[in-house]
Amino acid sequence: FDDTTGQNADYKFRFWGPGYLMEIVANPQTDNVRVFLAELGQNIGNASVALGDGDILNLRLNYDASAGAVKVGYSKAADPLILLGAATGLTGFNVNRVDINITGNSFAPCPPFCWVPRILLDRFEIHDEVLPITLATFEDPFDGPALDPSWITIQSQPRDHVGFGSGFYEVQKPTIGGEPRLSRTFRGP
Repeated sequence: FDDTTGQNADYKFRFWGPGYLMEIVANPQTDNVRVFLAELGQNIGNASVALGDGDILNLRLNYDASAGAVKVGYSKAADPLILLGAATGLTGFNVNRVDINITGNSFAPCPPFCWVPRILLDRFEIHDEVLPITLATFEDPFDGPALDPSWITIQSQPRDHVGFGSGFYEVQKPTIGGEPRLSRTFRGP
């Protein structure tokens, strides 16, 4: 995360499927990370996590289709993974798209806060290392020089997607309106 001071921005990692939504939301301004599961109509986890500029947040989602169970964990930098939320008895978890985006309704005035919140993406992976999955294995280390062509960029301002620099892919939230995001559709193996 970067340039979060004075900005009430949500950094959302959304997993979509036919009639399905699960989202992991981090808000550095409120020091909150939560996971919402539409199938249950509620948050299945909510934690107070101090987040600030330069902090690294690792997120991990494990899904076991045969058990209908999902677990979501988080860690800061190289700290051990902490369970954020879990649910069982799920039947609608049929993910075929992921969105990574920044949203926000109220931003601090400029001046004194004349910058926009940014997220620097370092890695995105889908694999069956832990549990069997029905999606093709995918790994993107976001090391450039170009974005993997399977990602779609959605932007409302010309500089929403800054691109590569210092080993990260950068997305920034415009100060007024818009919801920049990366989106990727998945296919079975």
